[in-house]
Amino acid sequence: MNSLVKNILIIILCIISIEAHPQKAEIDYGIGLNINLPVLGLQNNDFSGRGLGGAHFFISAPISNLYATQPKSKLLHNIYYHLSGGISSIGIRDRQSDNHYTNTYIDGTASLYMMPFFESSDFKIFAGLRPYYLVSSVSEKFRDGDYIIDNNNSINNNHSGDIGLTGNMGVSVALSSIINLELKYNHSFDNVSTTFTYINGRQSTVELTLSISATGIRNKVYNKEISTFEYINKLHKGNLFVMLPTVNKGEIDALNNSGRSSQIPNLFLEINQANTLVMKAFKTDFDFCSVVFFYDTNAYKVSNNVFGDIFFDYDGKPINSENIRTNNFFVASFCEDVSSISHKLDFGLFVYDDKIIHLGKPFNTQQNQFNMFTGGDPINYLRKRLNVLSYKDYSIKVSKLNSRLHKYSEN
Repeated sequence: MNSLVKNILIIILCIISIEAHPQKAEIDYGIGLNINLPVLGLQNNDFSGRGLGGAHFFISAPISNLYATQPKSKLLHNIYYHLSGGISSIGIRDRQSDNHYTNTYIDGTASLYMMPFFESSDFKIFAGLRPYYLVSSVSEKFRDGDYIIDNNNSINNNHSGDIGLTGNMGVSVALSSIINLELKYNHSFDNVSTTFTYINGRQSTVELTLSISATGIRNKVYNKEISTFEYINKLHKGNLFVMLPTVNKGEIDALNNSGRSSQIPNLFLEINQANTLVMKAFKTDFDFCSVVFFYDTNAYKVSNNVFGDIFFDYDGKPINSENIRTNNFFVASFCEDVSSISHKLDFGLFVYDDKIIHLGKPFNTQQNQFNMFTGGDPINYLRKRLNVLSYKDYSIKVSKLNSRLHKYSEN
């Protein structure tokens, strides 16, 4: 057992040393708390599971981090390895005698997590192996209204020191940047508790886990503590990624369904014209930092820091992401969104962080929003897409944002 623990520690230390390379994605680590319910009752009517739980430490990162150079395969960027170690307890109840059996294990888990949708880390599926070491196995019998330890129970054939293996599979859902909720099934390969005469081996369980990311907490605290001045000066040396809108499939479907399909080419033309004016405005009136552009269809990639051939310059020419400071950027877009100032749906120049989350002042202010008389017509305030905007309309918003950022960086 000592050699096994040493080997696991060596592997983890080797992986951490690889992760220290500055080009690798940030490693995630934290703790997990779980509750479990054995499914023994589905196999044997004489027993039922008791809800117990456990805790563990985990470490996780994209599997691409293990490569000396970043692989081109997108699949490898969407697969994460997940290592954990901790303690868990599994409880069984004898339905006939009401005796209780409690096994406590030291677990070590190695799993692979995959992001199946749009390279978003909000939802993952996973599978892996969980070797275990049985620390203690306690039998309790019910006597005179209380449970007492029964060291001579012949039904429980589990003994301290037993070693075995289980497999797990399940899904993980991100509740926030700090907390993930996981539902998993742990399948035992050595459970032979087939009759009421004995209990032998670890039971298969259904488990609900709440994972708390220490990296997420650290980043949250850091982002709150860092001053506006420091943050803006950091971005001054980085990039602004400007997100340009594309024609929404819903808009095309609406035109087709209403018999106005002839207007679809005009829709594409208006979007292209508006994007051209936006690019011109940033080229002329924004010099706070370097600017590159991408389309909103690649927003998931940007928010998850998965970059490829998605960027282009003022002239629409592609830019290799390797030539862009992708470790230091923020995002801006002329779009319809919920204003952090008015807390209502508005159209304007919205500014976001590298996870495409709203930034506060001085990035987003009332000056970013278009008023009722944009384009000289109050009806424009009610339009979903303001195709009537002129270059001057865009230029004013971009220029004011540029001036505010320069002002704060100089102060």
